[in-house]
Amino acid sequence: MFAKVTCKVWSGNILRESRIKDTTNGTVFLMNGNRINGLKVRATTKSKFMFVDNLHDYREKAAYVEAEESNATITTDMDKTWNSTVMILNFYPDNDITKTVVATRVNCESVGYVYKDVTNPGTKSWVVYYEGGKRRELLCDYSINQIYALADNGGLTTA
Repeated sequence: MFAKVTCKVWSGNILRESRIKDTTNGTVFLMNGNRINGLKVRATTKSKFMFVDNLHDYREKAAYVEAEESNATITTDMDKTWNSTVMILNFYPDNDITKTVVATRVNCESVGYVYKDVTNPGTKSWVVYYEGGKRRELLCDYSINQIYALADNGGLTTA
């Protein structure tokens, strides 16, 4: 299941460093628990772990992540079961919010992570998933909290 994680460090290469939008307060991500390894305590109440974007690419190197949440919080999220094996997410064609959304079935296990859209953080998010070995990063018409609820219990919330 997804772990809701506030990250201040996500290191491994330049691309990963740019994922952190707020280095002071941290950037919130939904991270797929099937990609989190080596979860350890950091600074008594925080955690650190290794994260792999693409599970099925042997060339993929794990990135180091520091989270503000405790090991217990992350483990609790990771231990939850998916509501379904697939989610139907509304994506914008060409990531253009002026276009009509397209309902798309996405395998929950193929989602690497989700993060808030900077322009519309309360209503839109970016979903990074792998389909047929190809990385896809698409703008979704659901907030990060709605995607979390959809994966957890099948219900969409307004928050």
